[in-house]
Formats: sequence, C-alpha cells, structure tokens
Amino acid sequence: MKYHTPEKNISCSREKVYTVLSDFHNLERFQDKVPEGTPSFSVVDSDRCEVELPMAGSLTLTFKEKSFPDKIILCNAPSPLPIQFEITMSLKAKSENETSFSLELDLDLPGFVLAMVGEKKINKSLEKIAHIFTIIPYDQINA
Repeated sequence: MKYHTPEKNISCSREKVYTVLSDFHNLERFQDKVPEGTPSFSVVDSDRCEVELPMAGSLTLTFKEKSFPDKIILCNAPSPLPIQFEITMSLKAKSENETSFSLELDLDLPGFVLAMVGEKKINKSLEKIAHIFTIIPYDQINA
C-alpha cells in the first residue's frame, strides 16, 4: 500500500536539505529537537540507522537510492519483523532558499498486522516524520 504526505515547505535550499538528509550522522545532531513520543534512533554509520519501535523492537533503515538533489529512498534492512517498506523523500526547489518536501511510503504488511495497526495510524506516523524533517535546523548543520 502507498501513503503520501502533502507537500511541506522547508526554508532552506534543496541542495542543503538533500545534503543533510542523505547522511544519518547529520540527523544525529538534532536528536534533542525531536518531539516526545517519537521513536528513538541511533546512528550506526552514515548510511544506516537503528530505530526503536514501541512494542515491536528495532529495525534498521538504510539508503536504497540517493539521487542528488531531488530524491532519497530509504528502506528497511531484512529483519525478523513482518514489515517491508520504502520511504521516498521528494525535494523540489521552490526558490533559492525554499524547498518543497513530501514523503511517500510504500508499505508491505501482512493483512492481520495492517488490521491491528490501522491505516489512520500509519498516515499519522508518516505525517509526524514529515513534520520532523521540516523542523530540522538545516542552516545550523555543517554538512
């Protein structure tokens, strides 16, 4: 199933947003600004990140594709969890210092898991992730 967020604006150049989001070490620098209730994460290296999911355990995110400067695709590494997904981050330059940002989640879940989690919660979680990416202080990260 595919889920989409509406486009959101980031007050920074597309190239800078891409540079920050394409290296997990950059995301580690603003971890203290992530809202409460968001799953915690730890950076393994520039291309891998461990995310702790409440009541489900951890999963590893990796970069599947990086297409400078407009697209980044994340996916989960094989794990014992019955979840396979890709998250595509699309970046469009609106102006020199304004970027339009959206997420697309392509999720493969067994039917019983989808029924337990619910599409509303999946959409809400994707929106929360998108919001986090809009509050990153991109200009304060030297990447």
